[in-house]
Amino acid sequence: SRLAAEIARRYEQIGADVVSFAIPRQFSTTDDDLLRFCGRITEAVSTPVLIQDFNPHGPTIDADFIEALHRRHPNFLYVKLEEPMIVDKVDAVRDRVGDTVGILEGWGGYYLLEAVPAGICGIMPGVPIADLLNRAYQARRRGEDGRAYDLFASLLPFISFTLQDMELFLQVEKRLLVRRGLFATEVCRALSLSPTASVLGHIDFLIEQIMRILEREDL
Repeated sequence: SRLAAEIARRYEQIGADVVSFAIPRQFSTTDDDLLRFCGRITEAVSTPVLIQDFNPHGPTIDADFIEALHRRHPNFLYVKLEEPMIVDKVDAVRDRVGDTVGILEGWGGYYLLEAVPAGICGIMPGVPIADLLNRAYQARRRGEDGRAYDLFASLLPFISFTLQDMELFLQVEKRLLVRRGLFATEVCRALSLSPTASVLGHIDFLIEQIMRILEREDL
């Protein structure tokens, strides 16, 4: 945590508006251990802090944890949670801390439709369809439920396919970023998933559908 705190201070010094870090989940830890870890980084800066939690082996941090950390470190202002059945977690956190800690939904925006009415403040999806998901998010917030549902439904096959595997996620995202003119190359690091011809065929199909949606949405 000492090195992480030093990196956080460095980012603040060079002008970061928000310092973000993920909770380490490689090893089993107690909530007290995690509170000390998060606290040490958060207290190292005065800028707002966003904490991301993705826990493949269990639940993400809960309302008690979020309240305790915010009470000790008021600059902890955002948390990004990535887990199924997120609505109950959002309700519990907001009952405890209100709007003082904003909740962002991750996991590619997969739980957007149910999470917006529960009170999330935003989503943190992958880059290539962030603008499309933002339109679905804003429509849901405005109460344009049919518009939100239809747009999200058109994006769901892409999201569901990519989230099967994080290496696949990176492969597809880079290919779409190239197609949209945002990346110059789709090259991934040498140690990565090598999609088969069948998988590549479906990736191409999904990218074509996204390009059609972008054209329809005038983006």
